[in-house]
Order: sequence, then C-alpha cells, then structure tokens
Amino acid sequence: MFVYCDKCKWTQDDFWSEEGDCYNPFNYVAQYQKYVFERPRDDMDWRIADEKTGDVKTVSRLEYVATLFESMAKTIRKQKYIKYEDYLEQNPEGLCPECDNPLTLD
Repeated sequence: MFVYCDKCKWTQDDFWSEEGDCYNPFNYVAQYQKYVFERPRDDMDWRIADEKTGDVKTVSRLEYVATLFESMAKTIRKQKYIKYEDYLEQNPEGLCPECDNPLTLD
C-alpha cells in the first residue's frame, strides 16, 4: 500500500513491512541477488533505462548493481512514512505534506 496526492502529485514508495515476503527495500534489493549471481557471464547484456529519457542502454554487471542501489537510495530518501502505522501516527488527518490536500491510499 502506498500514499499519494491527486492535487500536487506528491507520492512515496510503498509502506514497509517486516513480515514474511512483504515489501521493504531490503527484500526488494535481495530479489535481484539471485538474478545477478545466476547470470553466468559478465559479457551478457545488462540493460538499464535512463531515468530521464527512458532510453535503454547496455552496461556492465557492476554498473547494473550500482544503478539498482542508487535508484533504491533515491526512493528511500523520498520516503516520509516508513510504515503504515507511522503514517497514521504522524499524519492523522491524512493531508499531503506538500499542499495539505487529502491524501489517497492505494
């Protein structure tokens, strides 16, 4: 579940959870571990999309992993409410931190 604003388009990543296979950035990154190690050769294509243009380029395995961690770091830095319980406690009115419009939970 995540929260966003229809008015100013503020959004954040999904709320985190520690339970089972639920979402949190540690589980998210870990799911790529098997993929990265199971790919047999460094000369195979590792493709990433440019964040601004969407253009896809081929990179090294190390660059692929670095890009994954950089992307996750940006997402984490934008996070205002880590868990759903934090959201309820810190923002009981459910208003956007940017424009005070009512937030939408999805």
